[in-house]
Formats: sequence, C-alpha cells, structure tokens
Amino acid sequence: MTSFSLKALSTVTYGKLIGKNLVLDNIITDTRKIVRNSLFIALVGKNFDAHTFINNMFLKQVNAILVHKEIKNCSIPQIIVYDTYIALGKIAHWFRKQSQAKVIAITGSSGKTSIKEMIVAILKKRDNILYTEKNFNNYIGISLTLLKLKKKHKYIVIEIGANKLGEIYKSTKLFFPADVILINNIEAAHLHGFKSLKGIAKEKGKLILGLKKKGTAIINSNIKYLKIWKNQLKEKNIIFFSLHLKKKISFWASNIKINVKNSNFTVHTPKGKINIFLPNLGIYNIINTVATTAVIISIGLSLLDVQQGIKKIRYLPGRLFPIQLSYNQLLIDDTYNANYGSFKAAIDFLSRCSGYQVIVIGDIFELGKFTKNIYSKISDLLRKSKIHKIISTGIYGKYITNTNNEYCTSKEKIFKKLIYILEKNQETTILIKGSRKSHMEEIINKLQEYKNVYMVSKKIFNIVF
Repeated sequence: MTSFSLKALSTVTYGKLIGKNLVLDNIITDTRKIVRNSLFIALVGKNFDAHTFINNMFLKQVNAILVHKEIKNCSIPQIIVYDTYIALGKIAHWFRKQSQAKVIAITGSSGKTSIKEMIVAILKKRDNILYTEKNFNNYIGISLTLLKLKKKHKYIVIEIGANKLGEIYKSTKLFFPADVILINNIEAAHLHGFKSLKGIAKEKGKLILGLKKKGTAIINSNIKYLKIWKNQLKEKNIIFFSLHLKKKISFWASNIKINVKNSNFTVHTPKGKINIFLPNLGIYNIINTVATTAVIISIGLSLLDVQQGIKKIRYLPGRLFPIQLSYNQLLIDDTYNANYGSFKAAIDFLSRCSGYQVIVIGDIFELGKFTKNIYSKISDLLRKSKIHKIISTGIYGKYITNTNNEYCTSKEKIFKKLIYILEKNQETTILIKGSRKSHMEEIINKLQEYKNVYMVSKKIFNIVF
C-alpha cells in the first residue's frame, strides 16, 4: 500500500479530521488483523458494528480511526464521516486514480474465479499484478484489494459478483475506468434477487459502464441478451468468443479431448492458433480458457504467454476437483457452488465418465419463484444424460422427479448409500454438487476419511467428445 496522510483521506471522504495529521502505510477493517502504522475503518453491517470494538485497549494498537460518529476521549487521531462504507469506496477509488495499472474486470454467472486465476497465472510470469483474492468479489472485497495498490503493479485483475440489482454498477465506480471487461455468461443464478434472466443480463451489463472510452469488451456470443447492451457498447472495441466457431467469432476451440486428469484442445485466435494442455476438468474450463486467451491477446501479450501461463494452472477445490478413492473409483468434488448452468456442465461431464455414474444433488438457493422450474429442467437434463444413479437431499431435493432418484433426509444417509454403491460397483464415478449453503463438502470429507484417499491417479477414465 502507498503511504497516505490523514488530511488527504479526510478530503477524499469529505470527513472531519480531529487530531494530528499522521502519514500512515496501512488501512484495516478487521480487528483481528492489526498491523503497524495503520488506520482502522469501522464498518457497519447487518449483524455487526465495528464501532463497538473501539475501546482504550484497541486504540493502543492502531494509529488512527475512521468512524461515523466521534469517539469521545479518543487518544489517537480520528476522521469522522457520514458513512464508513461509502468512505471505504472513496478511498479505494482514490488509490485507483493514482495508479497507471491496466484494469481487467470480469463478471458472469459462473466461471469468474476460474478465469481470474487463469489470467493471473499468465500475467504473473511477466509483471507485478494485483488481483481480488479468493472470491472477494463484492464492494468491500474490491475496495480492500485496491487499497493494496503500489506503483510496481502493472495490471489489476478484478472479479465482480452480484446477487441483487445495483451491486455491479456500484463496484465499477471503485476501479473506473477499466481497460478490458469480460462478461462470461448469463445463467439462472441468484434469480431471487434479479427476478429474471433478463434482469441478470441488465445487471451484468452494468460492467460495460466501467469501461473506458474505446476500451475492449469481451463477450460470450452465446448470451441471448446482447441487444439490451447495444447503447452501452457504442464506441467500444467488442470481441466475441465461443466454444465453437460461429459468425463474428474471434476466439473459439476445436480438437477437444478430455479425461478426468486434464484437457487437450486448440484455441483459434486472430493471431493464429495454439494447442493447450489444461490440468482442469470439464467443458466449461475450455470455454474459460478461450475467454482468457481473448483477454490476454487484447492487452498485447502473445499466444506463447497463454500457452506457458496455462501450464501453471492447478485444480481449484470444489470445482470439478478429482479425488481418487481407489484404483478405479473416482470422486468429483463440485461443491463450491451451484446454478443451472454449472449443473448442466457437471451432468455433461459425469455422463461421459466410464463405469457406474452417481450424482449427489444438494440445494440450489436464491432461485425464488423459479425453484421448481429450474429443478424440472435439471431433471430433464438428468433424464437425457442416462446417469445411472441420482441421490438428492435438502429442502428442494424432492423436486428431482427422475425414477432413478433416491431422496435422502440427511448427509449421513447419503454417506452410507455411497459406501454401499462403492462396495457393490468396482468402477464408479461419484459427483457431488450443491450451493455453498448446502455444505455438501461434508460428504466429500467423510468419504475421504473413510477411504484414506490419495490424489495421484493411477488410471485415466476416458471421456469421449
């Protein structure tokens, strides 16, 4: 983080400085992560108010505080603002304006984190970069990321998520202007907050407003709502990508070969084509790679940069993560999150695996009035896939209507059922999936403990495309 003065921050936040004008090096919002020479910003949330942690003991550990109400008899400088949440964003944007780094911003209903990790792996080989870590993709997470900006950073890679209207536009103000934005897909996620797929598309399209004039917008051509972004995309450089070759497509894939250890395919670009070896599973990771390639080429890097950087990618836990249970029994951990699009990809992947196929389905939350309809569509996908065994659980598991579905009322019952299946079927692939709040990873953990697993596969389960 670049050093700053309290007077400068009080100006940026339209706040009032009481006390000495110190020059500090760090800004923190977590009382558990106190560092030297720091300003503490007391945020207020639905279930907490950080102002309650400010006492004499705490004041001895930090150098200054930013609050929305004056702390009486305060022994250190304080900045009083109207709203600490808004102030955090203003400070973050102030840091951004002082940086010459190029901004790459990514959104979509799924694949955001995977694409971010791919871009980061490629750029890390060349330059100093700053990026949103883990899934810190909301207003606060992006703000805290921007506070880490230093002069040495050449690129800022930002993942942006949202579960209700207005969140993306609010986030774009933090890093405006972006040099490149990517909209990966529009799928049935967080429908409770957006009301419809069109609502999701309108919200994701707000990212375009964060793009600089004549900046580059990279968009999945399969998105059905491109027309509603027509005005926003004026005077922008637009690049379309897809899994397969279509009209007006600049980036696509061919010669796709996948097994449960890796993927091999060719990416076609205006600069030529490259063969990619990807140590990740699933067809959606291939399209994520195509999207990533479009980003990297758009900022002036080479196909060789893509090819070498992709080699550094590793499996992301919870995202089609393979766990070898025995010589010919495989467990796929896809428990990170769930929506209709990611379920579709998971079902497609499992249906191509050899042996006895089992899918365990947890709840998909935040679908609102669309819940039954989405589960009906998933039932149709399962029916067409001819996956051998379905096990569902949770509040909505009974909405899976397939005749080969078995509803279980607890994870313990699922675990026992899976052990029975593994003992009965010599060659088996089990895929477990559900929304984050379903905690389906608990089943993964129990199976790992039971089998005392190892990660290095001794056998490749062939999948044919």
